[in-house]
Amino acid sequence: MGHSIDLDYAVERDESHWTVNFQGQRCGWFRTREAALDSATLDAERVRKLGHRVRVLLRHADGGLHDAEPRPQAGRSQGPRPSERPSATA
Repeated sequence: MGHSIDLDYAVERDESHWTVNFQGQRCGWFRTREAALDSATLDAERVRKLGHRVRVLLRHADGGLHDAEPRPQAGRSQGPRPSERPSATA
């Protein structure tokens, strides 16, 4: 019988940077929300392979937690992020 534990990674703003709250402990110092989401997503995939149920959440300014959008896995780029795409007026 498999063993499964529900784990949450919550990406949060912490004053001048972003961090990942994992089970009550803040981990990492990230300049951008995207970098923190990428880190949380990569580690969540590693932990899922160990058989755990994992969620990656994003804490919004109102304090609520919401599921983060799925991020492309490393090496599986789906093109530039919207902020990196050339503008239509260029």
